[in-house]
Amino acid sequence: MTQLFGEVAGSYDEARPGYPPEIVEAIRAYNGGVPARLVEVGAGTGRATEVLVGLGAPMTCVEPDPRMAELLAARFPLVEVVVAAFEEWTPPPGGVPALACALAWHWWSRRPATAGRKTR
Repeated sequence: MTQLFGEVAGSYDEARPGYPPEIVEAIRAYNGGVPARLVEVGAGTGRATEVLVGLGAPMTCVEPDPRMAELLAARFPLVEVVVAAFEEWTPPPGGVPALACALAWHWWSRRPATAGRKTR
């Protein structure tokens, strides 16, 4: 199901609404400044990415559909794009300081990826 929109990635991108630029200030305020890195999960074609790059933080976008990820990477060549489901993605050692998700939470399995793992 997570690859449903990849069949029409271009049309999806054109029809999908954007996000308010105030998101950038909200993230800065919550984080106490610009995070050292921002990971966006379920990035799709980058509708939220176009606002999030305004933070000025290095970005990684995790997107499970390779067709959506291809469009995303073409639109944002300075953003690292990882083709993987969030539940299967391996964050860098030490984790990431900021995680963003626009409208993709509902795609994830109900069981968290960290279930059964020890955390500090």
